[in-house]
Amino acid sequence: MIRAQQGATLPLALVCLLITTIGALAASNSARVQQQQAANLMLATRSFQAAEGALRTLEKQLVSGALRAPAEPCRSASCSVTQGNADRWQRFSAAEPVELWYRIDWLGNSDFPAQLSASGDSRLYRLVVRARVGRSQQLLEATYALTLR
Repeated sequence: MIRAQQGATLPLALVCLLITTIGALAASNSARVQQQQAANLMLATRSFQAAEGALRTLEKQLVSGALRAPAEPCRSASCSVTQGNADRWQRFSAAEPVELWYRIDWLGNSDFPAQLSASGDSRLYRLVVRARVGRSQQLLEATYALTLR
């Protein structure tokens, strides 16, 4: 004679399997998000370093005279970095996948610019570098005082 079995083993095993599957999916999703965060941080760091390096190179070129400075100081709308003015941006040679653009604005003259050990007539320039690596874009700006001799 066969007796009917009333066991909870199968439903209990299915519930345990469901809980394990949900946990595995949550862990997988968390790992994917962390991987994206790490990749974005790497791209942001690379674009920042590229922009900073280009900014230092432009400063050296400005001092040596290798960089052609604007003939006139910028005025109102032409000084805006964020608005249009696409003609004021120039391509900076860089290795792929870095895309670098820069602009230089002559802000005017100063008799005594800040943080210089010696005073004297100086031209004030604003150097702006825009770097893009993948999805990351950095915009760095520096004001530079070039002492006139």
